[in-house]
Amino acid sequence: MTNKVTIIGEVTSPFQYSHSSHYETFYGFTLAVRRNSGACDFIPVVISEYLIDATKDMTGKTVEVIGQFRSLNVHGEDKRSHLKLYVFAQGVWIHRPDKRNINSISLDGYICRQPFHRITHMSQREIADVILAVKRDLRRTDYIPCICWGGNARFISDCEPGTRIQAHGRIQSREYIKKLEDGTEITRTVHEVSIGAMETASNEGDKDDK
Repeated sequence: MTNKVTIIGEVTSPFQYSHSSHYETFYGFTLAVRRNSGACDFIPVVISEYLIDATKDMTGKTVEVIGQFRSLNVHGEDKRSHLKLYVFAQGVWIHRPDKRNINSISLDGYICRQPFHRITHMSQREIADVILAVKRDLRRTDYIPCICWGGNARFISDCEPGTRIQAHGRIQSREYIKKLEDGTEITRTVHEVSIGAMETASNEGDKDDK
C-alpha cells in the first residue's frame, strides 16, 4: 500500500521527547506549511534521533521532510480515545528560508465506512468525509481521515466500504472548540487529508502488498 508524504515548511517548535522503541528515541516538532492563500497548516512530525540532532534548536529553520502519515489512538482531556495524526519522518533536509513550501501526500487504502456526504449551508458546496485504512505492515494499519469537495465528494459518496482508493492531496490542520462535560472549553486541532484527485483501484495487488 502507498503512504508517501513530502512537506517543506518552517519549524515552529523545539524538539520534544515523543517515545522510545527498541533502544531508539523519537522526538516531535511542528512544521508550518504555508498554502498559496497565505494560511498555514501546522503539521506534527515525529523523527528519530538518528536523523537529526535533537539538542539543537531548529525553530525558524526551513526543512523538508519525507515520510508517512500515521495514526495513533490516545486519551485526551475528556478521558476519551482520540485519533492522533502525525508525519513519521524517514528523511529530513535543511533548506534556505526562501525555499517554496510543499505539502503533498499520496495514499492507497480502503474506505472504512460509508462516506458522509453533505452540502455546506453558506457556499452550497458539496463535501464528503471519509476514513481510509492504509496498511503499514502485516500487523498495523493507519486510519486517515480525508475530506473531498465537489466532484470528488460526489464520486466517493457512491463508493461502498471496502473500496480501494488511490488518493492524492495535502495535509491540512484546522481548529475547533470542544466543550467538556464539566462545561469548560478547550481548543483542539484536527488534521486530515484534503483530497485533490482520486481513483478506485482493484484489490488484485493486495498479495503483492503483503
